[in-house]
Amino acid sequence: MKLGILSGHYPGVRFNSQINHKCYADSHGYHSIFNGSPERDRRRYFSKIETILRYLRLFDWIFWIDDDAYFTDFRIPLTRFLDAAPGAEFVICKSPATKTLFTKFSSGQFLLQNTPRAHEFLHAVLAVDLAVVKAAWRDDLGYFTRGDQDAMVHLVETDPRFSGGFCRILDHNCFNNRDFEYVHSLDEHFLVHFTGRTKRQSMREFGERLGVNRYLTPDSALAELRIDDSDEPA
Repeated sequence: MKLGILSGHYPGVRFNSQINHKCYADSHGYHSIFNGSPERDRRRYFSKIETILRYLRLFDWIFWIDDDAYFTDFRIPLTRFLDAAPGAEFVICKSPATKTLFTKFSSGQFLLQNTPRAHEFLHAVLAVDLAVVKAAWRDDLGYFTRGDQDAMVHLVETDPRFSGGFCRILDHNCFNNRDFEYVHSLDEHFLVHFTGRTKRQSMREFGERLGVNRYLTPDSALAELRIDDSDEPA
């Protein structure tokens, strides 16, 4: 199985997460791509959909991970989550149960299979009118984020093309944990996603609290890429 890890941000590189993603990918023989180029769709949360459309055909599956998220337990392969969702083409996590503000699922990280229906889904996400989505939004779907996440929820909820077994929603502990859920070490969870307006500060405090390097990456994995934690200013 050819599996790719995709991430990106434009304009500019905000965090050093591409190092973490690359190290994790290398440790499992996956491919890693970070796209820092602009896309045609300049809506803040939709550019990643075009990035995925560009690269999805290169792989059997892709794992999209936002640039403000880091792998923390390098022992866990992504195939664990595919095994937990047999037959699904779109595998995504619930909103953290530890938050009072919830959403049906979080589009910050998800697995997507290279199938005709998955490509159709991505094109449908880009075509969704968010004004229509907002008008039809229900309280049980959670917070309306005004982005690609709402378009995805709307399609999974209302479009028969993407009903049934197309989507599988896993518990948030699979790959959607927050920094405050870690107590002692990185390997308590598989992935940490930093959210909110103080992400840089949260990342720095998280690393200091757990006593790890700024890449939130095992030192041995950094050594494989000849990266030293002192190479860049904090």
